[in-house]
Amino acid sequence: MTPGARIREARRAAGKTQAEVAAALGATQSVISDWENDRLHSWVDVAERLALLLGRPQGYFRERGAAPVEARGIDVIGAVQGGVFQLAVEWPDEDRFQVPVAPLPGYEGVQLRALKVVGPSVNQLYPDGSYVIVARAEDVEVREGDRVVVYRSHGGLIEATIKELRVEQDGRIALWPRSDHPEFQEPIYLEASDQDAPQIAFVVVGSFRQERRPPPRVQLPPRTIKP
Repeated sequence: MTPGARIREARRAAGKTQAEVAAALGATQSVISDWENDRLHSWVDVAERLALLLGRPQGYFRERGAAPVEARGIDVIGAVQGGVFQLAVEWPDEDRFQVPVAPLPGYEGVQLRALKVVGPSVNQLYPDGSYVIVARAEDVEVREGDRVVVYRSHGGLIEATIKELRVEQDGRIALWPRSDHPEFQEPIYLEASDQDAPQIAFVVVGSFRQERRPPPRVQLPPRTIKP
């Protein structure tokens, strides 16, 4: 049984809909569908919460072999903010580093990059210091509920931000910051008739967050003095 099938089986046994699971985890129904169809493996970040929600013991999905065990390094090429635009600059090669990412089924042939999230302007999704794994918008299908990196031209420079895409009742495409910070509560809109409107450059397909704790101290063995 695939990882997605295990999630689907547990969800149905718990009597929950995809929408209910999504609401409880702060995700979207399309994301839960992607998990269950093995298109995304970002559920590994909330595996224990998912087990609790679906009435399974802690470690259930990992113990059953549902979690991918091999990770690969993805280059972090720059930084991005959520609520405001900042200059989109790719870091030089000497400043780049890699973050470990679990395999993403369906994206084997897609070039993936990572961006560091800075500031509180998208902290409901990605706290400051998180990393988002992105694919170019032209390489994947952009859907409602996706988190996207948006570019705009301003003063002859290219600026970037990260938002969540929503389609409003009147058909307008709204991009929300998804932050609990009072300064970042308003969406921006994509206007098809405006050639200078922001454009979707990347789609977020995964994320990574390193725990903030100091590394353990090195324990040196006791010195042995020979006579």
